[in-house]
Amino acid sequence: MIKISVIVPIYNTEKYLCECIESIINQSFRNIEVILVNDGSTDSSLLICNKYAQNDKRIQVISKDNEGSVSARKAGVKVATGDYITFVDSDDYLELDTLEKLYKCAEKDYPDVVVCAFMQDFGTSVVYMKNRLSNGFYQGEELSSLYDKIMNQGNFYTFSIWPSLWTKLCKREILIEYHMKIPNDITMGDDAGVTFPILFNCKSIVIDNSISGYHYRVVEGSLTRKNDNVLKYFEQISNLYVYLKEEFSKKMNPDIDAQLQAYRLYLIDGGMNRLKKSSHTIKERMNCIENIIKDTDIFKDIEKSDLSNYPNKIYIKLIMHGKFADYVLIDLIEMLRIVKSIPRGVFRRLKYFIKKADVNKYKLMCGRSV
Repeated sequence: MIKISVIVPIYNTEKYLCECIESIINQSFRNIEVILVNDGSTDSSLLICNKYAQNDKRIQVISKDNEGSVSARKAGVKVATGDYITFVDSDDYLELDTLEKLYKCAEKDYPDVVVCAFMQDFGTSVVYMKNRLSNGFYQGEELSSLYDKIMNQGNFYTFSIWPSLWTKLCKREILIEYHMKIPNDITMGDDAGVTFPILFNCKSIVIDNSISGYHYRVVEGSLTRKNDNVLKYFEQISNLYVYLKEEFSKKMNPDIDAQLQAYRLYLIDGGMNRLKKSSHTIKERMNCIENIIKDTDIFKDIEKSDLSNYPNKIYIKLIMHGKFADYVLIDLIEMLRIVKSIPRGVFRRLKYFIKKADVNKYKLMCGRSV
């Protein structure tokens, strides 16, 4: 009987794939199956997968059209036979005793989910990233008592449990239930779209921050770690929010609802940062912000939330009060400070918004001179 199924969704990661696969097949815990899901790679990733599969009977290779990480993970979950399932991103790797430590936690209390820490790996250095809930076995009332802080602990924005699927060892049955129904078009926050419904519905959890053998490699240009598709970002936030809101409505718990509202603002805040750092035109940025303004539900979330710790609270407050011109003025000024030059078209637009915006308020709120 297979104890752990390890699913690796793969898309164009030939540079790191060998290290990833070898870190899995050389684990001290041997009772595993390795499911490599090639999601339509155009590089040599599939050839690498097939080569390893020829030499290790524990490896199964699935090759499919490119449909994104959600679809790739589903393809792996469908064929998994292990008691537990975990995931490894194809540009990351494991220390060789990671699965052994995870299974020892599972074997002791047989929880629905084992939660661990990880290492953020910059190549020349690593940073230990732990969950902020205490180590222990949680079930029944102890688990219910965590509902008001499973997603965050109230500050902006402090995850109590990391939403990543690769820091979880989940029973196959519960993962099938909550992963197979998430829509494939949720392309941002898709880990959270599975992890949080599982954590709010499972019967038992083990948290062990002493296990940190997963190395999350920070790769410049990685599809999940760069500011591309910024204009679609807020649409993706909406997709995730609608899905999680529907899932959480079944619990009818105000603590869970409040955390979802805070999580949504966290994602919006991240979108603001992406927008400011992006290469999109001012017109494209304006259109993006206009779409946010049209979503009245966002205003309700803002009104219910404590913005004191939000880095971009100025932007959020301006949008909340419909001060679109003020927002764009700030955005323009910040951009011009970076480029240190004013193109003719931008200058004309800047003059327009200076006339429309309340510059004195801007000075007051930002504590700086225009």
